[in-house]
Amino acid sequence: MARNNFKILDSDMHLMEPIDLWERYIDAKFQCEAPRGLTSENVRDLRMAHPDGRLWGLPQTHGRRNSNQGHNFRKNQGIYGSRAERGWTSEVQLEAMNIEGIDVAVLYPTRGLQVLAEPNMEPRFAAALARAYNDWLYDFCEEDPNRLLGAGMISPFDVDEAVTETRRCVNELGFRAIFMRSNVANGRNWYDDYYEPLWHVLAWISHDAVRVKDSKAR
Repeated sequence: MARNNFKILDSDMHLMEPIDLWERYIDAKFQCEAPRGLTSENVRDLRMAHPDGRLWGLPQTHGRRNSNQGHNFRKNQGIYGSRAERGWTSEVQLEAMNIEGIDVAVLYPTRGLQVLAEPNMEPRFAAALARAYNDWLYDFCEEDPNRLLGAGMISPFDVDEAVTETRRCVNELGFRAIFMRSNVANGRNWYDDYYEPLWHVLAWISHDAVRVKDSKAR
């Protein structure tokens, strides 16, 4: 599919997760607390809810995540309606990449961007939410792992859990990146010393990847 002999890489492609992802993939002991996606006339409704119906995530974004206003709203429902009916599957993702002429994509979440957005989350529960997303993403990418490259979710609520999940994403799941929300978590900015173990392991992984690549090139 390369254009003019160049392969096209999308380094920030977003997928749409199924509404029951966390119910199906989370550790059984946390299943009763798992969030669920909401549906409405907006096929790109990004809202999620607690099991008791309360909206999940940061309150200031609840309205915008289901906006049915704007110049392109109806147009977008037509464009994405059939994709939503098919469940936003990996096959749908690959078809969209083919239409756009994209060879390889690093995949990031959509609903999942808010799953760790609530303040003061219980650390073990937050880590379980991240693991559940990553397990689902691994299965999603298995449709064509040479074209669909995962970016793993890690929780900021316990740095040791973040380091452990980072290693699993690389060593077991084969992901090419991890991501974190940019907002302050636990009252700490990302430059806080608390997160140094995470930056250390990421630097080590990056250095090791470059070393392996260089050795193969020789």
